[in-house]
Amino acid sequence: MVGPDINGILECSAAGVLSIEPEEVREILETGSYESTYKELSGMNILVVEDNEINRGIVKIVLEKAGASVVLANDGRAGADTFAASKVNAFDCVLMDLRMPVMSGFESARTIRGMDRPDAGIVPIIALSSDSSERDVQNAKDSGMNEHLAKPVDIARLYRTLQDLKK
Repeated sequence: MVGPDINGILECSAAGVLSIEPEEVREILETGSYESTYKELSGMNILVVEDNEINRGIVKIVLEKAGASVVLANDGRAGADTFAASKVNAFDCVLMDLRMPVMSGFESARTIRGMDRPDAGIVPIIALSSDSSERDVQNAKDSGMNEHLAKPVDIARLYRTLQDLKK
């Protein structure tokens, strides 16, 4: 069982977080697959930094259903602290919202990139944000992020991007 609030998450928010239909989200959550876009993410460890609790929960469920292990942080400071406290190479990727309280995703990415550890400069950091103007995308790249995926997130693109990291 995924959890008691999954129907509420699906009905209230899934279509606004992920760029797929609610029926397709339900298929992913119930069966662990999605015919045309499901990619195997088994063995990946992903840090998700997102301040919106519902968005965090949905991304976590979708990634875990694809086989990834997920660690959550609720703001940029918590994300940077979680990365700093982890073992070297603990994360294959960081999915980062941009606009968060305490510390923005931009600042969090710069903080991670500035850490004195071998994986800090190479761990892929992918922005997941509704801020998708050319300026925001460039600001994300300038802060050390490798990729920018606009919300609502196209789940096929998310899976492809993460699958490419496994190669």
